[in-house]
Amino acid sequence: MLAGFSLLALMAQPLQASAAEEESGFGDDLLLEINTGKARIYLGESVPLSATLLVGSVSLRNIQYPLIGKGPYRLASFAPPRQDSLKRNGKEYTAHTFAATLTPNRSGALAIGPAELRGDLLQPGGGSAGFFGGVEARNVIVRAVPASLDVQPLPTQGRPADFGGALGRYTVTRTASPNSIRAGDPVTVTTRIEGVGNFYGFSCDSIVVPGLRAYPPSKRQRGKALICEQILVAEHAQVIQIPPVSVSFFDIDAARYGTSKTTPIRLLVETLPPVPAIASAQLNPSKSAPLTAAQRNGSFWLVAAALALLGIGAIGWLSRNRRLTSNPARYSQTRLGACLDEAEQALAAADSARFYTAAFRLAQVATVVGAGAELPPHSVASCPGQPGSVASDARLHLLAELFRHCDAVRYGGVQPDTQSMRLTYEKLRSLANMARQAATATERN
Repeated sequence: MLAGFSLLALMAQPLQASAAEEESGFGDDLLLEINTGKARIYLGESVPLSATLLVGSVSLRNIQYPLIGKGPYRLASFAPPRQDSLKRNGKEYTAHTFAATLTPNRSGALAIGPAELRGDLLQPGGGSAGFFGGVEARNVIVRAVPASLDVQPLPTQGRPADFGGALGRYTVTRTASPNSIRAGDPVTVTTRIEGVGNFYGFSCDSIVVPGLRAYPPSKRQRGKALICEQILVAEHAQVIQIPPVSVSFFDIDAARYGTSKTTPIRLLVETLPPVPAIASAQLNPSKSAPLTAAQRNGSFWLVAAALALLGIGAIGWLSRNRRLTSNPARYSQTRLGACLDEAEQALAAADSARFYTAAFRLAQVATVVGAGAELPPHSVASCPGQPGSVASDARLHLLAELFRHCDAVRYGGVQPDTQSMRLTYEKLRSLANMARQAATATERN
């Protein structure tokens, strides 16, 4: 909305400014206008503001950026000007428009300005320069009167308790991936807030759930979405509910508050992969309808095929466990040795991501190998040093330390140096030797 404007041209020589203004006769050839996108807004709402310089039949060069007086508002920097041609009251103008964003700090009637803009006006030169068609540049200042803006306070009626000042319309979603994990595995919880408006009132709060080790959330804004991601690590087998999240906002267009909320996420933490089961309908067909000979034959082969597949899976599962329980020393030599070689190669290449991935795998293998020597996999999540607990074992202390360190590097943003990686490698060698000894002792028994 055009709030009004005034014109004032000043010469570079202060003593002759008034006389020169009257003689130059700019009239409506230089105009500066201040315009806000809306005349009435809410407190905290951002409004577009433009300063437009209109140049008529004069030549103006070296046009500077507008300067607007300070006030109870935040004014972003002006973007580079956009140049257009327009006609005003039958007169042709070249318009130089500077755009910015203004956000008020208090409610009430605000005056935006005054505003001024400087430039060099090109005029015919004096003396011999004028005789030969020369020009001279004379610095001028064009001013505009303040623009008015009515800022309304946000209503108190119906304001949600968790409202943080977000203005606009938003929706929130929360996902967890994967939603079925094993103890010691990480899960990524992603919270996504999307909408139109400012995101000042939103933050990435840390998720705290018993049984989950939480790392600091990360925050990034992509387009019209605020994305929060947090890594959680399950400590032991259980069923966990990740709590819902809600966001509250003030809808400017509807002039009312709104809230968007997610539902809880059920997270299953297991110790072993789930054993496939055959549906009861496959083994106990309904007796209400007698089967034909063809149906009986078909059902027989279906059941036989299902049992065969289940038997193959069971044989594979038993064979894998037989390798772990019947010959743990051989298993430890192959798997632990492979992980240790991978860690050594990564250390030589100074590849921290590869190194700590190998370290984590070695710690997992050592945990499984130690299961035969009274080292249950879930015990790494218990508190070391408890009286009468297997966690007092030196191997568990080392395992817990390595798991924490690997998680801190892989998910917690810790940046290790070469010396730290070398120390970790020595601990990996010690852990591998302990696991081999435990496996050998188990095999002898």
